[in-house]
Amino acid sequence: MISSNLLKTRRDLIVLSHANPEDNEFARWLALRLMTEGYPVWIDLINLKGGEDVWKTIEKTIRERAVKFLYVLSRTSNQQKEGVLQELSVAKAVARGEKLQDFIIPLHIDDLPFSEINIEINRQNAIPFEKGWSRGLKQLLEVLERERVAKHQDYTPSTATSWWREQFSAEKGVISEPEEYLSSWYLIKTLPQKIYFHLLHKTNLAKDSNTNISATPSFPFYSYKEGVLSFAPKEDFEGVVIDGRRIVDTVKYPVDQFLAGKFSFDHKIARNVVINLLEQAWLKMVEQRNLPIHEMANDFWCFHFTKDQVEKDKIKFMGVNGKMTYRSIVGYRKFRGSGRIRIWHFGISAKALAYPVFAFNIKPHVLFSDDGLQIWTDADKLHKARMNQCKNWWNDDWRDRILATVQWLTDGNGSIVLPISSEASVTISQAPLNFVSPVSYLDPKSLTAAEVEESLTEKDIDEVDESEESDEGEEDD
Repeated sequence: MISSNLLKTRRDLIVLSHANPEDNEFARWLALRLMTEGYPVWIDLINLKGGEDVWKTIEKTIRERAVKFLYVLSRTSNQQKEGVLQELSVAKAVARGEKLQDFIIPLHIDDLPFSEINIEINRQNAIPFEKGWSRGLKQLLEVLERERVAKHQDYTPSTATSWWREQFSAEKGVISEPEEYLSSWYLIKTLPQKIYFHLLHKTNLAKDSNTNISATPSFPFYSYKEGVLSFAPKEDFEGVVIDGRRIVDTVKYPVDQFLAGKFSFDHKIARNVVINLLEQAWLKMVEQRNLPIHEMANDFWCFHFTKDQVEKDKIKFMGVNGKMTYRSIVGYRKFRGSGRIRIWHFGISAKALAYPVFAFNIKPHVLFSDDGLQIWTDADKLHKARMNQCKNWWNDDWRDRILATVQWLTDGNGSIVLPISSEASVTISQAPLNFVSPVSYLDPKSLTAAEVEESLTEKDIDEVDESEESDEGEEDD
């Protein structure tokens, strides 16, 4: 619950006005989202407990406590609801009387034509929620941040969760209909059929004229006891020295039986060997394509895009609706006052999976530079910038950039190809695996994925990606 200390302050609440009950679903969703972000929110659905003089309470809150007045603009609230129009009139009087700039923020949530908006509100710039609630929220949060609306420590995700649990059962919204979900797993279409165990023996490099001591194995290998395991045959290691030793003998195993632990290798060890070889193959593919690599914590690596690596720093790809669209993979943010520009770079890493299927789990990353090339080396600075830049990126922002990057890596061939020997390659599917849930959750509605994709023009993408200049206060580095 909210502490009593908050009640001692003045103009500390974001008041959310809406048509009741027609716009309750949207208003409740928005209030909880704002609460999760740390903003103190007042809405009758949450704050009126019963027994109060409703109008007197609402009017007092607007006149004395409201720091911003959010007006849910819909066909219903525009003409038919006297209560919300009265609240709007009070808010306008407060704004005039106390000379509060941008005190009223309209939120346009349905197909109400702008030409029909009530005269009380038609001169205000409305934030568009009609093309998707998440998009509208992102723009609203930017406005609140720009206006320096204060947050409060008592408003947290756990606060929102507690209120929700008090009001609704866990089953509310669950419907008995299957629903398909996109994953971040990309299927390995086929594993190689053979794996080799190459036995090694020390060699006298000074006497062995057939050994090239500077040679590096071209294909992945895994050191194990007195030898190495690899998908590459002995011929691919010709003239190569590994830790002062060279191959003297080779044993070949079928991969499926090797993974089943039918030889002298425990099945867990065998699985880890295959996973390691696959991840090496991914890293070698990235290196061979001269893609920049950034080392992260725990010996983890990701590759990222640099400025102008792709045309206009955007990738054209097939969206989830089957239509071609764009996403920016490099962008920048300009800071007011200092003129400093911070450049962000999208990247991905890949971790091989062996269960329940062989696949690569693709994870997104965002890195930063001052010049579009050299990534910052300070991990704390990178983390802080990432939290600031990506706090309003939603699932479709991350999803689309992963889809775009994976499709870019296929070079139009429909698969990512990882060479693992001179005679074999591993191919990775261009499309992620989908999973089907036996039940669905009835979530607040926005546009369908197809409608969202269809509405995205190149200009829209720029705005969503924040690749246009945006003035913000200087950050503490």
